[in-house]
Amino acid sequence: MVTIHGRRVPLVPILLLLALAAYGAFRLSVRDRADGDYIEGSGTIEATGIYVASKTPGRISEILAASGDRVEQAAVLVRLDTSEADAQVAQAEAAVAAARVRVGQAEVALRMQRRQSASAVDQAEAAKAAADARVPQAREAVLLQQDQSEQQIASARAALEVAEAGSKSAAAGRAAIRAGLRKAEGDLARAGALHREGAIAAQAVDAAKAAVEVLAAQEAAAAAQEAAASRQVEQARAALALAEAAARQVKIRRGDVAVAEAGAGQAEAAAAGARASLDLVAAREQELAAARAALAQAEAALRLALAVRANAVLTSPISGVVLSRS
Repeated sequence: MVTIHGRRVPLVPILLLLALAAYGAFRLSVRDRADGDYIEGSGTIEATGIYVASKTPGRISEILAASGDRVEQAAVLVRLDTSEADAQVAQAEAAVAAARVRVGQAEVALRMQRRQSASAVDQAEAAKAAADARVPQAREAVLLQQDQSEQQIASARAALEVAEAGSKSAAAGRAAIRAGLRKAEGDLARAGALHREGAIAAQAVDAAKAAVEVLAAQEAAAAAQEAAASRQVEQARAALALAEAAARQVKIRRGDVAVAEAGAGQAEAAAAGARASLDLVAAREQELAAARAALAQAEAALRLALAVRANAVLTSPISGVVLSRS
């Protein structure tokens, strides 16, 4: 701030005002001399003061106009530090990139949903046709099921007995090895303590450690065998359950035809459900619309960040002379 005739006014507007006033006085003198007369007098030349200030606060990084410099309109006067603005622009660009990725993902999801829904409908319709065809087939299959079910049950029970015996044997073998492993681990601990006391040689510790490793490997193998035996038992039980279920169908309901008809009805319901899945397409369309709206918002934020960074460059709004700077 400076004081002019008792008034405190901003420094920059006064400096620009003086620069324009001097230019106007010079034009007046040249005109008078061109007329052949020289007029001396006093007067007041009015000019418009211009105050140049940044739209956003910031730290000055570069000053390109000094006192006494003549500047043209749009010349760069001051540059502000743009490190924070650059970071905001980078963040906004990253947000735009992420939003574009989400739009792409939403577009892909919509296309996939359309294909999946159409495929589900086609598959359900095909399943319904197959279920309808199984109704006459079931009438013939029920006659053959009676003879086969008795053989399947006998075979499944024998297989289950063998599998359970194998499972018990594997469990017993693993238990024995585990007991030996615990003993070997205790021996190794004692051997280590005796070796630290100097009572036994290191070879004894190594031998105890090797025994532990051998038993640990054997225990792992036994565990795998036990697991395999357990799976065989489960498979045998499942096979027996299937065989018994087939036998019950023959004994209790010889109406496998009714089952086939029920299956045809279920297939029809599944087809209806598949057609209802087309509603998911609308949901995917809404997700795509939301992703596009988010992208538009991110792009607007990027434009704002770019505008803020552009405000870090101060230019001269007019041509004139810089008398001083505050």
